[in-house]
Parts: sequence; C-alpha cells; structure tokens
Amino acid sequence: WYFGSIRRIDAEKFLLLNSNEHGSFLVRDSESRQNDFSLSVRDGDVVKHYRIRQLDQGGFYIARKRSFGTLVELITHYQRDQDGLCVLLGQPCKRIDVPQTCTFTYDDQWEIDRRSIRLVRQIGAGQFGE
Repeated sequence: WYFGSIRRIDAEKFLLLNSNEHGSFLVRDSESRQNDFSLSVRDGDVVKHYRIRQLDQGGFYIARKRSFGTLVELITHYQRDQDGLCVLLGQPCKRIDVPQTCTFTYDDQWEIDRRSIRLVRQIGAGQFGE
C-alpha cells in the first residue's frame, strides 16, 4: 500500500481505476511537507486525502487524539475502525503498470556512436558522401 513519491493526481488516477473498489487506499509521500505522508482513499467516485503527520518523539497520527507507533499500526487501526475517516479502509490500491506507449521523442538507443565505427574503404563521394 506504500506507493512512495507519487503525485496526488497520480494517486487519484490509480485509485479510480475499475480494479479498485470503494475503500481502496494507498499511502504516499506528502508533496507539500517533507517527512509527512498522505493517505489517499477512494470514496465512491472521488478520492479523499488525509495528511499523516509524524510526532517528534516517533509515531504517526491523522488526528492528534490518537497516535500510532508505526504506519502499519495506523493503517491496521483504520482498516478495523473508521474513526473519523470518510470510509473504513478496504483493500490496498492495486498497482497497475501502465504499458509503455510509442512517443515522438528522440531515443538515442538507435544512434551508433561515431567513435565505434572504423572507415575501411570510402565507396562514394559527392553531395552525401565525405
């Protein structure tokens, strides 16, 4: 369920895929606050985001009234008890790898390095030759 450093918009795209259900969730690094995390949760056809903050002495919380020693404990709690979230956390977001598509960008893997070519015999000259 930890997706690392993905953007909020990408989290929404992942969670709104048909393979994910109401209550699906993921945890990602916060875009706006270093060392914090964000919990993104699918609630029907929308995605809600909650900031997960770290305590100075260790631990994590969404609401100050309840803190947890680890992220795993926090997620496990909200999978058992809604406790103020929009929904009870369900299954982790399914990771779908988007297939690579062709682009019109330059890809240098097709270019041969000039230094790797050795001129043995020149076969032409003129407008396009050397």
